[in-house]
Amino acid sequence: MPETVLTCENCEIEISPVQVTCEHCGFPIAGTEKEKSIFFGKQIANKAAIRHAGKLQRRSSYILYIIGGFQIVTGGLSYRNYHLREEFILYAFIGLIFMTFGYFSSKKPILFISLGLGLILLLYALDFILDPSSILSGILWKIVIVGTLSYALISSFEEQKIKKKNKSL
Repeated sequence: MPETVLTCENCEIEISPVQVTCEHCGFPIAGTEKEKSIFFGKQIANKAAIRHAGKLQRRSSYILYIIGGFQIVTGGLSYRNYHLREEFILYAFIGLIFMTFGYFSSKKPILFISLGLGLILLLYALDFILDPSSILSGILWKIVIVGTLSYALISSFEEQKIKKKNKSL
């Protein structure tokens, strides 16, 4: 007599008839209707959190591209106005680093958003050391950039935690 194959209602992975919960997604197979409904509600909330993290990661990627572009333009203006080739090369190099972080932040968001945030904070600190009055220059933009990158990083950690806990998302 052929054995009946059971699948999880949530992730449709094959399960054993004696399982109480799905090992893949945590669905309460032997749970009450209320427990199953609560599980589905949490799944919807988790999917929304993952989508939100994705939006923040894209936004931080754009910010890293923009910072990189500004660095390159600043270097170009420096070269055009003062013929400082070394300064242009430095600004262009830093700009390309930011753009690289922006590109790879969609593939490994925690790593590359962290690196971008660290580099921008390092540049702010160096700028402050060289000219302490510069800390107030563009303070609103600095707050927006650091805040956005930080929030995207926190959301990326939450996304990773959700995905690690539930493999079906």
